[in-house]
Amino acid sequence: LPIYVTYEFNFYRCVEFNKQFYGKTVSELHHRNLRPNNHLGRYSKLFADEKISYWANSPDTGLKEIRKHGATGLGVVTFWAYDDMSSTFPTNVDRQPLYIVDGRDLKFEKILSKIEQGIDLDNEEQFIVKKIADEKPDCLAYNSFAKKDGVNFLFFEKGFKKLSLREVRLRIRTKKDDRIRYHK
Repeated sequence: LPIYVTYEFNFYRCVEFNKQFYGKTVSELHHRNLRPNNHLGRYSKLFADEKISYWANSPDTGLKEIRKHGATGLGVVTFWAYDDMSSTFPTNVDRQPLYIVDGRDLKFEKILSKIEQGIDLDNEEQFIVKKIADEKPDCLAYNSFAKKDGVNFLFFEKGFKKLSLREVRLRIRTKKDDRIRYHK
């Protein structure tokens, strides 16, 4: 498997704003980005024993991904995170670099597409998924469906814990008013 052991990465996660966010701290919202496995989603079916979090290489890729999956984009919270090890003053106990499986050359996005469509994986694809799980990486990189040249990152729990937030933005747009307002 192609592996990167590295640091100094930035990651972006966009989520549609909803009423449940009121009264929550940024830290609480960030920790909700790590989802328990419900065994229903495409990643849950592939990595059944893992808590997971989806991130992108840019805010634009993240926004296009949530729109692809049904978000309106009227109210969006964008989390900008980085690997804590690259910080001048790291705060996480785990000071190991990120261990990333690069699924782009493996065409991992095709495996995800088959899962979304309910198509069984062939033996080679099952082997790739097993090899990734056996590696126990921090995250898996793969090509975005929603944005050409975009990259998505599937973080597993141990990798998610290596992330620190740099910035959180709230983007609000009404149907009547196409202007965008950013709030930090």
